[in-house]
Amino acid sequence: MRLNPTPEWLKNKRDKNEPEIIERILDWGAGWRACCRHAGHDGWAIWVQEFFCIEIKNPAEKWALTRAEERMKKWVEGNGGKYYILQYPGDVDKMFEEFKK
Repeated sequence: MRLNPTPEWLKNKRDKNEPEIIERILDWGAGWRACCRHAGHDGWAIWVQEFFCIEIKNPAEKWALTRAEERMKKWVEGNGGKYYILQYPGDVDKMFEEFKK
């Protein structure tokens, strides 16, 4: 189901490349749920009954994870999950292809 991937109330400072990455996620048939900036990640993708914790970063800008993002990454990985940092639409392909193996 393709809904507006980022609700108006969440449109704070988002990375400029976010729409094309979300579009690629949706192209794979996955669902996308955006999160607020305080959540420690940009959103969740769900695909083939699995959740993917995703942070989107713009490669055109110097970036580092925020404290909230670092905490979320530590929590996700500490519980056996993977925290995905995506910069390009092709990163989405790699993420889902890696999962399929």
